[in-house]
Amino acid sequence: MKNIVKEYIAKCNKNHRYLSWEHCYEAFGNPNNSIDYLALHLAFYLASWGMYRGSTELLQKDYKIHIPVVEYIKPLALRRDCVIEADKAQEVMNEVKNRYENIAIKASRTLQTKVLLGTLGCIPAFDRFFVDGWKLKEESIPTISSVYEFAKNHVRDIEECQLMIDRNMQYPPMKIVDMYFWQLGYDKSQKRKPKARS
Repeated sequence: MKNIVKEYIAKCNKNHRYLSWEHCYEAFGNPNNSIDYLALHLAFYLASWGMYRGSTELLQKDYKIHIPVVEYIKPLALRRDCVIEADKAQEVMNEVKNRYENIAIKASRTLQTKVLLGTLGCIPAFDRFFVDGWKLKEESIPTISSVYEFAKNHVRDIEECQLMIDRNMQYPPMKIVDMYFWQLGYDKSQKRKPKARS
C-alpha cells in the first residue's frame, strides 16, 4: 500500500489540483467558517475533482447550490469522529442525496461520496478509477460496508501511509484508502492506452 500511496503523493506538488481536497477538508474542520465560505470551498474542490465537467447539472449552477448540503454537514464536520461506522456513513450519504434532489440536482453515488470525502473524510470517492482499482484487488463492486471492512483489516498499513505523508495535517484513514485504490485504477487505465507510433 505504501508504494502505491507514495506514487499518488508524488504528484501533489505546489498548487496541484489534488490539494483542493486538503483545502476543503481543512475548511470544514474550522468552526469559524461561514456556510457561504464552505459552499464555495466545496464547489471548487468538486470542480477540480471533475464534477463540473461535460453535461453535469452542477456546471450550470453557482456555488450557492451546495448551501443546503453544507448546512447539514457543517455540524458533523466539527465532530468528524461521529461518522466512523458504515451505517452512519450511509445515513449521511442518503441525506446528502436528498438535499441535492430537493433542489433538482441528481446526486450520483460519485457526487455523494466525493462530498463526504471532501468534508468529513469518512468514505472514499467512488469514482471510475477508485472502482476500477477496487475491482482489481477486491474483485467486487465497492460498497460502504466493504470499504469499512477493508479499512479495519488494514489499520497498520493505513497508519504507515499516514506517517509518511509530510503535510501540515493528518490524512484520515478513508483518504488513504481513496488514494490507494484510485492510483491502482489510474495505473490500470494507463496500461490500456495504445502506445504512440514512432
